[in-house]
Amino acid sequence: MAYTSSFAFTNTTDLTSSVTITGIKPKTNYALIAEQPTYVETQNKTAPLDQGERMTFRCQDVDKVSTAQVIQNPGKVRNGVQYVVKLEEILRTTDTDGSIVMDEPIVMYLTVRHQKSGNIKASHLDIVFKRLLGAMYDETAAEFRWNDLMRSALQPVED
Repeated sequence: MAYTSSFAFTNTTDLTSSVTITGIKPKTNYALIAEQPTYVETQNKTAPLDQGERMTFRCQDVDKVSTAQVIQNPGKVRNGVQYVVKLEEILRTTDTDGSIVMDEPIVMYLTVRHQKSGNIKASHLDIVFKRLLGAMYDETAAEFRWNDLMRSALQPVED
């Protein structure tokens, strides 16, 4: 018997703008500094040692994928997987004469959790990821909502 998996939302209009993704070449430009079966940490070889960049990948099994939503028709598969990509940056501020004023860390995570179900495909994750980006994007200003979010202004003011 063939099954079809789909989402219920109908607000699916694509934006005409696109995000340009930086080709970081993680195999070529990053040195492996730690490796375990569920953890890999790399360091950017193109950055200086005193202003480095670290990229970490993690994956772990989870007993249950929790959500704040009520699941009306739970599947038989309860256990899941969680994977994380973390990027750690150092923002350096310098004076007009080039002297260093300060270094400040910026750390960003992408965490994904889902059940270990054959119904969940990479294409489903693509859809959810693009919607997550859409939640962070101010279509009117054609920019991400970082200026709002860094000020704890959480409620969107524009579509």
